[in-house]
Amino acid sequence: MFPYYRTNIDYFYGYENENVKNWLIRFQNFLIVKAFEPHGCEAARIFPFFLRGVAQTWYYSLADDVRDNFFDLEKAFIFRFLSYEYRFRLREELGLKRQGISESLQDYIDFIEERAQLLEIDDETKLFVFANGLRDDIKRVVLMKSPKSFYEAVSLAQHKV
Repeated sequence: MFPYYRTNIDYFYGYENENVKNWLIRFQNFLIVKAFEPHGCEAARIFPFFLRGVAQTWYYSLADDVRDNFFDLEKAFIFRFLSYEYRFRLREELGLKRQGISESLQDYIDFIEERAQLLEIDDETKLFVFANGLRDDIKRVVLMKSPKSFYEAVSLAQHKV
């Protein structure tokens, strides 16, 4: 006996009471059942057919390169329609982040970049958060050079390591 698979999903409207993560899981399950790659280019092309209202308007406001890449599209979708509480927690997590003693510089950089991208944080704030959370030995070297951008600070930190 085969388990029952729901082969259709509800439209996503962008209402506050809609659960973005659950909807995305159902969308990806739908793709799998229909034999599409859940993160492939077909997913990006099929995605807008399940949007309505505010969500559909938001989708058509995106740049083509975001709409064409499901990884970027999914991140943008989550950011746009996730609850305020979740974004608040991400922002708090980013502000409290400190590079761990055994944490590699690259892992720390990746953490900062991922959260900053999700939250659409500007370069100046990203620079401040990054420098503030560096281990003291690296932070001293970076701050002595007064970097003007996040990427300049990253480069200085990488040369210190």
